[in-house]
Amino acid sequence: MKKFYFMMVLSCLFYLETSAQCTPVDCSASLPPFGGICDTLLMTGYQDQPYSDFESFVLTQACFNPSVEIDPTQPDIVVFVTNVDNITFANLPAGTTPTPSQTSYQTMPGGPTLGCASVDGTPTEAGFFAVQINTVADLEICEGIFAGIPVLDQAFGFDVGLEIKPNTDFAGLAAEYCVFDGDVMLTP
Repeated sequence: MKKFYFMMVLSCLFYLETSAQCTPVDCSASLPPFGGICDTLLMTGYQDQPYSDFESFVLTQACFNPSVEIDPTQPDIVVFVTNVDNITFANLPAGTTPTPSQTSYQTMPGGPTLGCASVDGTPTEAGFFAVQINTVADLEICEGIFAGIPVLDQAFGFDVGLEIKPNTDFAGLAAEYCVFDGDVMLTP
């Protein structure tokens, strides 16, 4: 009976490890007071090789002007973020899939809200990819006569770079060669 319980515990631990998504990193010390993404470059990968990396982000309830700080097409008002959802990715290499750690992130007073999204898979194409991370944010006006009024469903986007290098594997090599062996044709 003890073996059965031991195997059950190991199975549960294995499941949690293999189904775990990214764990957010708190990089708020290196970001503006309102937060943002932690860096703008994902780890380099190789075509036809398993790939896994993630991007962390920080959200706070600090007031900011989105037209100055993020996107000049946004309204010229001072707001803070209350909720972020509908996180999508564009321009990922074929064979990779993004997975946010949650579907929605709500900010809390007095502290940062941390989140992340992983990119996993086996890229089938090489190149430099300008990956777009798009989201929809709910905001609240911070100051003036409209303070406290929500501004819902504002689209925001961030660019992150991802380099996938060509596969450098070769076929046609023998296990051993002698000094007098002839030429060998390698197939990339």
